[in-house]
Amino acid sequence: MKISALSYGGDDYVTKPFSPGVLMAKIKAHLRRVSTGRKEQLLELPGLTLDFYAQSVNMGSETIFLSKKEFSLLSYMAQNVNRVVSVDALFQLVWGMESLEDTRTVAVHISNLRKKIEADPANPERIITIRGTGYMLVARSAALLART
Repeated sequence: MKISALSYGGDDYVTKPFSPGVLMAKIKAHLRRVSTGRKEQLLELPGLTLDFYAQSVNMGSETIFLSKKEFSLLSYMAQNVNRVVSVDALFQLVWGMESLEDTRTVAVHISNLRKKIEADPANPERIITIRGTGYMLVARSAALLART
């Protein structure tokens, strides 16, 4: 029974009768293993935390769920924070070489992304356009934000 339970994807097996103390120790051990891997799946920027596991963004206490393409765009820019990322690079990353789409679709997705993460999407402060080149995700420290 133990072998089949573990071979079908189980992480552990508890037989009856069991001690509540042993059960709690096993649960805590599993939670420790899960939480240590979980930190590696977060990317924290000032005022913005990307959760690669849930494909969501946390802004303060608010969780914002993004489409797969929006999350791909934002996560790539977050990994290149404060650097200009070309429209072509974003297009190749998200849509690939074989896509029948047009690079203008990047602008549409960036616009949708701004509506979700910018305080004023018409005057973006997080994702700015670099004319003729691409976009840049700007991460300012809290001290810089307070001064501006």
